[in-house]
Amino acid sequence: MTRKRIDRDDELTQLHNIREGKTKERIFLISAGGGVGKSALLREFIAEHPQSALLASIEFKDSGISLTQLICSLCDSFDWEYFPTLSQVIKEFISKSSINVSGNIFAGQNRLDAAVHGLDDQTRELRYQELTKAFFKDVRAMKQATIVLDVFEKCDLSVKQWIVNSFLLNAHRSSNLTVVIAGREVPEPSLQWSHIHLPLRGIENKHWHDHARSIGLTIEAKLIDNCCASCNGSPLAMLQVFRMLQGQAE
Repeated sequence: MTRKRIDRDDELTQLHNIREGKTKERIFLISAGGGVGKSALLREFIAEHPQSALLASIEFKDSGISLTQLICSLCDSFDWEYFPTLSQVIKEFISKSSINVSGNIFAGQNRLDAAVHGLDDQTRELRYQELTKAFFKDVRAMKQATIVLDVFEKCDLSVKQWIVNSFLLNAHRSSNLTVVIAGREVPEPSLQWSHIHLPLRGIENKHWHDHARSIGLTIEAKLIDNCCASCNGSPLAMLQVFRMLQGQAE
């Protein structure tokens, strides 16, 4: 296949518009079933992200990513030098913990785990609130930043709850931050934060006709239309059909 993609110009433009501050919304939700090109769209958006703006991209392919792992991964992606407030809060929490810190080197994930280690549920929740507050204070001190979270449905329940109840509310209040969350499942809309929701569908027939011409495949328009209707324009399914037809034509 000679083309990078078949068509997602409108969707890509929407993503760039929200990142560039051309919309009042700063949160973009993309819900999509399998095979419709969600990951390809996100990869292109990330590839075209300007180097002058900070970017963190997390994919929840496997469950088991804890909240401290997620926060640490975001800080690692941006670079910890941008998080002086969060680092200070973590340091203070560790100093209050029952862990013997002498002789131990705390860095990255270990520091965050130590900050919430051995606490009852209520105290741990209060500390997460303080960590979240510090994280976003540092984020708001950045010039421009983008966070992309993909395969949201694979999140552990505690991570989903944090994203919905704390993360998105703070993101809504951060005018320099763009958040893109994608998956078969995305957070339910809330009155507390504004967003754009894009249900990603299959690609329209006309683009498959154009694609057939671009790869030199002679095929009846009706056959393309029938295939597109049977698989709802799914790029994965349609490209498999085109490969099969190309093989038969050779």
